Amino acid sequence: MDRDRDEDRRDALSKEYGEVCQNFRTLTDIRFRLLTLLPIATAAAAAFKGDGTVGGSFVLPLFGLLATIGLVTYNTRNDQLYDYLVGRAACIERSLGLADGAFANRPAVWLSFRLLDIDHEKLLALVAQRVSDGRVLRRIEAMLTAKWEVDHRTAVSTIYWASIVVWLFLLLASLSLLLGARGHGSCVRKRRSRKTCNAWPLRPFKRRSQPICPQIIRS
Repeated sequence: MDRDRDEDRRDALSKEYGEVCQNFRTLTDIRFRLLTLLPIATAAAAAFKGDGTVGGSFVLPLFGLLATIGLVTYNTRNDQLYDYLVGRAACIERSLGLADGAFANRPAVWLSFRLLDIDHEKLLALVAQRVSDGRVLRRIEAMLTAKWEVDHRTAVSTIYWASIVVWLFLLLASLSLLLGARGHGSCVRKRRSRKTCNAWPLRPFKRRSQPICPQIIRS
């Protein structure tokens, strides 16, 4: 009985392991497809953004910005599922006795670069002489000791933030064109109204300068 239960459990874990690996591959495929399409779409919108109508140029960057924010939200949820699948696959490998499994021995981040190559201890000592707030000091220390980690999430977040910056720049440029066009139109209308107002009082005088009764003058 115990052997049968163990065999049934191993079969169930093996089937679950296959499903977990399939879901893992699906999430990875979705991530790389999004990372392939998003930069291309952003670069195409920035390159082929012509001098069309102001309304059309305003809608496209707004749509791109909102779509990119939605993809960032979707990718964040995928990261949560991704971590769960990795943990579950590692647990199944240990339960099946696969000590050298791909998920159980998944390597951690081992390569990183320091963003500011300076002696942060001396700089912190100088800052601590003038700043007494501990929170500010901790934030400054975090900024000085920040490292660029070479992993998938750093690369993905960099691509998403770059796309957001491009869409935001295009949106602000379109807004400036829209406001400039409206301001120019209002100035033109004001100039036209001023010309008509200045010319209106002169019309009666021009008409009065003509002879009122030509027959009397001729006689």
